[in-house]
Amino acid sequence: PVVFGPLIFGMPVARRMAKFWPSAKALRGEDRVEVVRATRNGQGIGEARLAQGVIDYTTGLREAHRQARRYRWVVPVVAALSLVLAVTDSFFGSIRLALVSWLWVALLVVEMLWWPGKRADLLSDAERAETLARQLLTGS
Repeated sequence: PVVFGPLIFGMPVARRMAKFWPSAKALRGEDRVEVVRATRNGQGIGEARLAQGVIDYTTGLREAHRQARRYRWVVPVVAALSLVLAVTDSFFGSIRLALVSWLWVALLVVEMLWWPGKRADLLSDAERAETLARQLLTGS
């Protein structure tokens, strides 16, 4: 199972990143890491040659966020269905099954409460890094 994890999740993530950040191909691996780190932390990149990478990555994050909006309804629906299943498992299933169901519901609730703030912070930090990158390119 551990061997297949990168195949199952790695390839789709790599394809999606290539779609949203096509200019990443022009960067070396360590440069991509530096660009992503600076962008996600809202920091300046420090090198003018990487500034365009920050701008492009931020654009990709915005586009991914925009496209993900149409799927936001999925998590609350899954949470509601999971809640119904957890209640059903509590009455008709084994204790272990009920515990696992309630654990799943708890994880979904944490996801629904945590992710919106994290997403807003990420986009805010990316915009700050993009502003700093543009200042670096223009010299102001």
